[in-house]
Order: sequence, then structure tokens, then C-alpha cells
Amino acid sequence: MKSFLVLLAFASSLFVFSQGGRDGRQGGGPPNGEQPEASEILELLDTNNDGKIEAREAANDRRGKIAEDFEEIDIDGDGFVSLEELEASLNGTVLKSVTVEKLLEAIDHDGDGMLNELEVNAKDQRDLMANFKTIDRNGDAQLDEEELKAYYQKEDSQKRKH
Repeated sequence: MKSFLVLLAFASSLFVFSQGGRDGRQGGGPPNGEQPEASEILELLDTNNDGKIEAREAANDRRGKIAEDFEEIDIDGDGFVSLEELEASLNGTVLKSVTVEKLLEAIDHDGDGMLNELEVNAKDQRDLMANFKTIDRNGDAQLDEEELKAYYQKEDSQKRKH
């Protein structure tokens, strides 16, 4: 009986050590206190393996932050969280020109390269609607690429200060 318990303890130890994470970490997650990598989160939540997180997939986040902040993380408003958007969210930064271009592409219904209030409202972009007049520096009731970039750069620098 004693040798059986020793064998069981040994086998259990092997199992525990075999479950270590990448880079020699135990338990497969990041070290205590560290935030997981965006790619790790994407891999865990992207159940259909399309390379992005849908709202229903975000609901599987145990901490609930991605589901809770889904609309804010989904910067371009396409209904998915990409790796780039997830990285920006985790790092507390706002995506630069690539995101502005994606945002324009996703929201600009008439294809004129600018966003009007109807387009922004139709895509439920609350942050842009709330700040529309502030973002629209030239007062033409349209948000162009330069105005959007300036707005997001200002947002980024304000986030870094806090």
C-alpha cells in the first residue's frame, strides 16, 4: 500500500509539472500579477478560429472585461475585436492611422472618406457621437481622417497621463 501511495504521488507530480505553460511557467498562464498577452486571449476566446473575437465569444471571458467593454475595444465598429484592437486595449493605447482607416471603411456608408452624424449614429459609435462637434475642428459637420487621427492621438495622450 505504501509503494502505491508513493507511486501515486510521483505520478501526480509528473502530471502537475507537465501542465506548465510556455516559457517554463507553471499553470499555462502568465506569472502572478502579469496580464496575459493579447494573442493568448485571442486564442482562448476565438472559438471559431477566424482570428477575431465576436461578442458571443467575448461572453466566455471569465473576467468579463472584454464582454463588458466590447464596444470600446471594437474601435472600428465592425462587430469584432481584432488582435490589433485587443493589443491597444490591453496596452491602454488607441490605435493610430490603421484603425482610423478601418473606422472610415466600416462606417463611411457613402464612401466619401468622411463621416457624417447619420453614419456615426447608424453604426452606434457612442464615443464619436458624444464628441462629434469637438472632433469636427473645421465645423463642416463631417469627420475626416485628419480630424479623427488628431482626436485619437489626444485621447491616447490623455490616457497615458492617467
